[in-house]
Amino acid sequence: MIIAFDYHDTITAAPDLCELIMSSDRVKEIHVITGTPNSRLNGVEDGLRKLGLFEYVTKVWGAFEYAPGTRTKEHFQKVADYKYAVLTAIGADVFFEDNPHYIARTRNDFRVLQLVLSDNELTKECPINTTANLQVGQFDHVN
Repeated sequence: MIIAFDYHDTITAAPDLCELIMSSDRVKEIHVITGTPNSRLNGVEDGLRKLGLFEYVTKVWGAFEYAPGTRTKEHFQKVADYKYAVLTAIGADVFFEDNPHYIARTRNDFRVLQLVLSDNELTKECPINTTANLQVGQFDHVN
């Protein structure tokens, strides 16, 4: 199998689960597809090393550069299209992702599994600007 993972709030939220999957002998390739710009990809790679996961990864795919404060709906659509293109190029069998924008774009053509964050994880302060808050309200319709 060819498996793709998002990094922030997916691998970082469940590294033990990711290691269990990544270390399986049924996995042919592991790709990390992040919305992090290529200029900051070293931070993602260092994070994977600290988590003990870098050795499993075939390739880390970084995204385009963007200015702070420009993470609009259009930005998320552009990243979603980018992730879709990478998934297509690598022939992914499964994609692990937390961001509803990216899931909406990829779910009809790929098997996508969403890591759902707890209320505590959604509200905690994070040292980087992640998209965890996009899950806020995702389950309001069931209450």
